[in-house]
Amino acid sequence: MIKKVFASMRRSPYQTMAAVLIMFISFFVAAVYFMSSLTAQRVLTELASRPQVVVFVRDEAKPEDVDRLKKTLSDSFKLKDLKYLSKDDALNRYKEQNKNDQLLLELVNAQILPASLEVSAVDGSELGKIYDLAIKDPAVEDAVYQKEEIKDLLIWVESIRASGLILVGVLLIESILVLLIVFALKITLRKDEIEVIRLVGGSSWQIRGPFIAEGVIYGLISGIFSFVLTYLFTVVWHISPIGVIPALASFSVPFTQSPVNVILWGVTQTMVAVLIGFIGSYLAVWRYLKN
Repeated sequence: MIKKVFASMRRSPYQTMAAVLIMFISFFVAAVYFMSSLTAQRVLTELASRPQVVVFVRDEAKPEDVDRLKKTLSDSFKLKDLKYLSKDDALNRYKEQNKNDQLLLELVNAQILPASLEVSAVDGSELGKIYDLAIKDPAVEDAVYQKEEIKDLLIWVESIRASGLILVGVLLIESILVLLIVFALKITLRKDEIEVIRLVGGSSWQIRGPFIAEGVIYGLISGIFSFVLTYLFTVVWHISPIGVIPALASFSVPFTQSPVNVILWGVTQTMVAVLIGFIGSYLAVWRYLKN
């Protein structure tokens, strides 16, 4: 059967190249968007792990007021970190940040810097609720929250996911349709040969098997090549749609550092491509070789 498959591929090289190329492009784009989505999620997680809500405590607030506020926030939300900075801690941080500017250091002392709580949430979407709860507390003087930045980031991540899913879905459907067209042409061109096989008592599998196997081989080839190219782009060359944003260029795909994960990724990508090749060729055989 394998000889028949490769003979069929040699007899119609342009159809073969068209099918493999379309599938290769589809899976390459799908893999790049998948990697970009993972990286975007990593960016969101990293930013959410930093102090996103800073709560400034009133000077007259007592230690028990601060403890009560900390307990309220911890009980109400799933926090990644909750850190209290006293006036002296705030001064030490200020000195570290401005150690090269002596004038700024001379103008500030611990008394004019407020104590604060730095809050990091596990889920970045809860930061707004944390801000709303903290600002109402009588021990709180003020609070700062990067509302627009976080909101834009959440929208950006969801947009990548949604657009990626739509694009990948369209490309996969396109791959199946191209396979249907290619195998319809192949079946038409081999109509006389198929009829001879039927007349001499050939089984249904002898007729349909080579076409299905050819579709599987298309998927195997396109899956392997798309994995190799995606690996070169995202791991070796560090190129991705997210990488064009300078501020995010340092973020890499989270799981590509492990050889085991890379192998699993390659196997999964290739197997999905093989499955699409099987589905496309099977549908064509079912449609055009019913009898």
